[in-house]
Amino acid sequence: MKRVIFVYPYAGLCNRMRVMVSAIALARETNSKLVFFWERREDLNASFCSLFEKIPYTVIDFHRNSIIQRLLFKLIGKVCNVIGDDYIREVCKPGYKDGLKNIDWFVKKASRLWFFLTFEQIYPSFDFSIFRIKESLIKRIPEIDSANTIGIHIRRTDNLKSVECSPTS
Repeated sequence: MKRVIFVYPYAGLCNRMRVMVSAIALARETNSKLVFFWERREDLNASFCSLFEKIPYTVIDFHRNSIIQRLLFKLIGKVCNVIGDDYIREVCKPGYKDGLKNIDWFVKKASRLWFFLTFEQIYPSFDFSIFRIKESLIKRIPEIDSANTIGIHIRRTDNLKSVECSPTS
């Protein structure tokens, strides 16, 4: 039986994209089948197919707290090796930056079913070419009133050091 990697990326769009490209690289490196679970939740309430063109991997889309999610977690926990953020960071220490460079532990395990629940990069990859933005979104860009629009993206980790050292806390 071929190894199957189930991946449940979460958090914001860029985190999810980073997880997905790294999972694709890991699946290619280990000749594994790959399935993504895309949850619509408060930090990204958009389906994968509403943002991107179809990719050559299965993407199962669902809402947070749906029956699919509840069944998924019950089933996955019983039949898969579950790997989360803490485990990925621990395996990659020291100097975690770009995923599990040494995949011997993964390849040597007898388990054929793996479930990654993470916003961390799983395996080194920076090839985002698989993501093609939906044509319908591209067509809407000229409708944005750029003279009166400002875009700001603040990551939750951008200001950690200054918050940690802030004398006003």
